[in-house]
Amino acid sequence: MNDDQIITPFKYKKSMQIPDRLGNIPDFEYIMFLISKGAIREREIEILEMLKKFRFLTTSQIRRLLGLEEYDRKLKKKLDVLQKNRIVFRFSWLIDDKPSVMKGFCLDVLGYKILNDYLGEEFEWKMEDNLKPMEVIFSHFMFNEIVIRAKKSPNYVDSFLSDKHIGTGIIIMEGKSGKKPYVVLVLRKSDKWENKFKERLGDIVSFLSNGWQSFYESKPIFIILGEDKEHITAIAQIIVDMSGSIDTSARLGIKYTTDDFIMRYPLTEAFANIDVIDGELVVNRVIAKIFGEEEV
Repeated sequence: MNDDQIITPFKYKKSMQIPDRLGNIPDFEYIMFLISKGAIREREIEILEMLKKFRFLTTSQIRRLLGLEEYDRKLKKKLDVLQKNRIVFRFSWLIDDKPSVMKGFCLDVLGYKILNDYLGEEFEWKMEDNLKPMEVIFSHFMFNEIVIRAKKSPNYVDSFLSDKHIGTGIIIMEGKSGKKPYVVLVLRKSDKWENKFKERLGDIVSFLSNGWQSFYESKPIFIILGEDKEHITAIAQIIVDMSGSIDTSARLGIKYTTDDFIMRYPLTEAFANIDVIDGELVVNRVIAKIFGEEEV
């Protein structure tokens, strides 16, 4: 299977991280030599900028963010050189029922030094930032998938991850009444995920009720992205049980989607309502006027 193929969903419970062996760190003067000789050019720097912004990217995501439509051997070679020289760190994982190994990338020691010391882009980074559970890494991957699709809209403004925010990341789009924030919370089926979500739910409700006013001029659209239909149904059920109301999600303006919906459909067709039919929660995919030309 080629690196450019998109595999979804990113299953957490049955996936395993296989870190590449850490070799010796080349001298920074050697990296400066590579830059002076043209071995590291604008394209490589662009990749580092992406990893600084999005932290974890698959090969396919790097390719598409660079505007490449198909698998590119030159890109693979560039990534190999960057990885070999400890400029980027490559990790891999297994997909359930698949014989292949998928690859992802993040900044490594000398990638940080190139951006921070050589280019003067001062920012905080340490090697421990790469030591995240696969649950967190896969959450970043799926947020990145939404960003890549949102960037196709002429209304796209910016996007960023935020450790201190209520969601996984934020996407800013231009709406009819100004900039519109989209707060995306990606949830994975990690161990005890239900308990973790319950612990966060109070903060989510508070944020969507009026807490958002401390961050934004207009109320954000809040998106919960789960692994599959069963997952988002379970999430909605927790919200119902803890709030005591079946219309809490609708009242708070929560939008639901799944890995599969994001990968298969245009963004305006990738969201779902969770309705109550005969006493049971049912997922119904709907057309939503979001991320498109008609912003709500």
